[in-house]
Amino acid sequence: MATYDFERWSVYKNDMFVGDIGFSVTVPRNFNNAYVMRLAGEWQKLPFLPQLTARAGILRSISDQPKGTVSPSLTDGNSWAVSLGAGYNITPGLCSAPACDQREQVDQTCLDAPLTTQCSCHSSLPDFYLLIGYFWIRFRNK
Repeated sequence: MATYDFERWSVYKNDMFVGDIGFSVTVPRNFNNAYVMRLAGEWQKLPFLPQLTARAGILRSISDQPKGTVSPSLTDGNSWAVSLGAGYNITPGLCSAPACDQREQVDQTCLDAPLTTQCSCHSSLPDFYLLIGYFWIRFRNK
């Protein structure tokens, strides 16, 4: 399976904050468009363990935002993510599915950003999941 997402950030020009006593401030954003590509695969009924399903995926996000207007309030940047998972059919309809993904946010630096100090962002976020589900719809008419 493969997907492509286009994010039209170019229409995001600024944020305007208006207070109740007449104070207002406009924060320029001037973001660029971005896109995300994903590729994933699933292998079912593996020869050595037919109840097992193996899954893998990769994501690439291209989101080069202007260094002069990106800020800690709206950090965005290029990133990579890899995910691995498995499913195990415990009984017909009952499945366990552990998964893990790792996302690497490429360094994003903001320079001369309005209303902020200079900042730098790099993140590496591992996530772990466990799904246990019963697929009753598949078996209710049998």
